[in-house]
This record gives sequence, C-alpha cells and structure tokens, in this order.
Amino acid sequence: MEDTRGFVLLDDGRKEVFPEGITVLHRGSLNKFNIIGINSKIVELSIPASVFLIDRDCFRDCGHLRKVYFAPSKGGNCELTAIMERAFQGCTALDNFDFAAAPLNFIGENAFSNTGFTHLDLIDNDHLCYIGAFAFSDCRDLMKASVRSEVLAPNCFAECKNLIKLELKDCQCVGANAFLKCDDLTKVDVRGGARIEHISATGNKDLTDAMKA
Repeated sequence: MEDTRGFVLLDDGRKEVFPEGITVLHRGSLNKFNIIGINSKIVELSIPASVFLIDRDCFRDCGHLRKVYFAPSKGGNCELTAIMERAFQGCTALDNFDFAAAPLNFIGENAFSNTGFTHLDLIDNDHLCYIGAFAFSDCRDLMKASVRSEVLAPNCFAECKNLIKLELKDCQCVGANAFLKCDDLTKVDVRGGARIEHISATGNKDLTDAMKA
C-alpha cells in the first residue's frame, strides 16, 4: 500500500515520513531530522497531499535535492497553493518538480533561484497568479521555459544565461528586467492575450522582435 503521508529520502536510503495531515512545511518541520541547510543529504521530496504551503527558506541550500513530487492521496488531489520566499533557493541539483500536479497560485521571491532546472513547465498551472521577483533567477542551466501566470515580477528570470526559448500564456504583466542578461533568448511566444508592459534582456535590449502573437 502506498504511503500517503509524504517523506524525504536521504542519500543513504533512509526515508523520513511526515506526520499525518500536515498542512505547512517549514524549517521546523525538518529540524527533528537534522537534514536541512547546506549539509542536507535530501535527494528526493514527496510532498503530502494535505500541504497547502511551503514556507520561506524551508529547503534552501539543499544542494543534493534532485526531485520533488506529491504523495498519492485518497481523494486524488493535492492542496499546495503557495511556495514562499527562498523555499528552494540554492537547490542546485533540483531539475524535476511536478508543478502540474499542484493548484499553485503563488510562487514567492527567490523561491527557485539558483536551481538546476534545464526545462521549466508551468503552462498547465491555470491557477497561477503571481511569480515573484527573482523567483527563477540565476538558473544557469535553464534553456526552455513555458509559463502560465498573470504576473511575472521584475527580474524573475534574470541571469538565466542559457535560456533560449520562452512561452508565455495568459500573462497580464511582465515586470521590468524580468529576463535581464538572458542574452541568448531569441524566441518568445506570447499567447492568450498577454499584455506585455516591458521585457528587458541586457539592460535596454528589447525582445519585441522575438515575440509572436
């Protein structure tokens, strides 16, 4: 029988299971495991379906974390709606996150900055309203991003220097310098009636010519 409680898997094969019915993951949730921060050996995270919020700094600098997904639930749905500031910042090995399974509506500032994504797919997250400043900044391996969000805050993809292709759907506002120093970004698809106020790559570089309706 599958465990619906969720867990963290360590690199030595140990599995630490979350309490039944937990609704918020925060650093205190993990303190008892003594596995957080720069010396963390977490390699895999199964988020309990009951969790609706991952708090600020929760998994920050967990440099061995590679994969994040959701534990099976009795009702078939997960509850995660918000990932707060710096929750996964500095998780440099993280390149697999099951965003599509969650009804996310908020991703906070620096939530995934300096992570290991090569491809980012948020196009099926039809509840997503806001992606915060620097949320995916400094993801040096990121090459392709597909994003569905009403707002992309300033600098949210800044310094993603290998980003070459971007798809935006249903965006109402893309903040200044959202793609600062994304020098290789030459293809931008804008869909769903997005209203783009400003996209800046290298300071004043305008990506209008790279867009198509």
